[in-house]
Amino acid sequence: MRILFVTIDAEESMRGIGAIMKNLIRAAREDGHEVGLLTGIPYKHAYEGNKELRDRVEHIHLQHYLLEGRKSFRYMIKGGYRRRTAIKMMLKLKFLEHSLMKVRPELLSGKKTLAHELDFIIRAPFAYQFIARNKARVSRMIVGRIARAYDVDVVYAVSPTILRSKDLGHRTKLVTFVHDIMPLELIEDPADNGTQVRFARQVETALKHSDLVQVNSKNTAEKLKPFKPRCKVDVVYGVVSSVPEDLSDSAILEMKNLQPQNYLLYATGIEKRKNVGGLLEAYAIAYDRIRKPLVIIGAPAFGVEDIVEIYESLPGHIQDNVLFTGFISEEDKFTLYKNALIFTFPSFSEGFSITVLEAMSYGIPVLTSRGGALPETAADAALYVENPYDIHEIAEKMVELANNRALRTRLSELGRERQRQFTFKHFKDKVGDSLKRLEKEGK
Repeated sequence: MRILFVTIDAEESMRGIGAIMKNLIRAAREDGHEVGLLTGIPYKHAYEGNKELRDRVEHIHLQHYLLEGRKSFRYMIKGGYRRRTAIKMMLKLKFLEHSLMKVRPELLSGKKTLAHELDFIIRAPFAYQFIARNKARVSRMIVGRIARAYDVDVVYAVSPTILRSKDLGHRTKLVTFVHDIMPLELIEDPADNGTQVRFARQVETALKHSDLVQVNSKNTAEKLKPFKPRCKVDVVYGVVSSVPEDLSDSAILEMKNLQPQNYLLYATGIEKRKNVGGLLEAYAIAYDRIRKPLVIIGAPAFGVEDIVEIYESLPGHIQDNVLFTGFISEEDKFTLYKNALIFTFPSFSEGFSITVLEAMSYGIPVLTSRGGALPETAADAALYVENPYDIHEIAEKMVELANNRALRTRLSELGRERQRQFTFKHFKDKVGDSLKRLEKEGK
């Protein structure tokens, strides 16, 4: 089958939705399907007269485009000349234009990226503008025209959208991957910004108008039932990467004055729903009984201002022992994971957590919560906080794990065993079974 992947949430770090997309693309390609990606790359260029030069430039451009991460997928055009040009193109209906480009790996650079996993890309510079803003009529028109023009068998939405199967043509099916429904569960945004309403519409549309719905946990599948009780969904668990064999320790421990097996670690986005603020407050309560630094890996995300306010309210000696690394290299991440004493992740809710499994793959004993699908992810291989809103409980569990060597050893062994259940082979087999059934059922 020819499968076109659609997502406005691709991330160069290939974590979260970006990681799922990359694994879905790889799984489909290894099963013999032709896979492509809808992009916003402009297709007018200065090298039209020289095809060989054009191909080389465009392949480099594609790779750089994917490296830029999620913002590039929305192809934003800001003020001045570019804005006027964009308006003229839209008035002339040029936003409906699209083109196909075959990907030739030999023309890409040696650095392995998502571009190397693709057979083709379809360039529609304005498509994600409309999809991201829930402009249903135009989005459906553009994607429908593309599906028919290039004989696409499956449009694969890697997160919920307002696309509908019936708009894609009689032979094209729609698959939607739903990661969680946290925008509806956790009120993090101002009530009048419409986030919950938009997301609810996307989820309801996906359940009603997709030929196949996939989710990353049974927990998420159960939560979708109120939207459409009879909707059948396939659970496709995520993939945890094995510990890199080609990396060696970096100098980050020495640079940050950290000792192996003598610090606590948190990793992923620094945002409210991950309960980073609660983690900081709990750490302050527990510090006198732990006396070890807390290292926080991750980039600032929604609600970071509140987290900074909590951090600045902590006593000076606590602040001195909290290290925010920000974005770090793979070598630094490898070193910090490998040498951590415990991994702390008391998130309020998760649709699934590759982060927890990643920590387990390094043999780090994990402290997490029972929020969302976290128990489904970690099973009996973690120490749990029953109530992630209770900072005193988090503190007590932090002290218990940090000071109990026997417990850490047991959880480390159970964690390594647990993460082995989430291999790419299992993922690929499940995705393959879903697509085969979809192909047999017909439309």
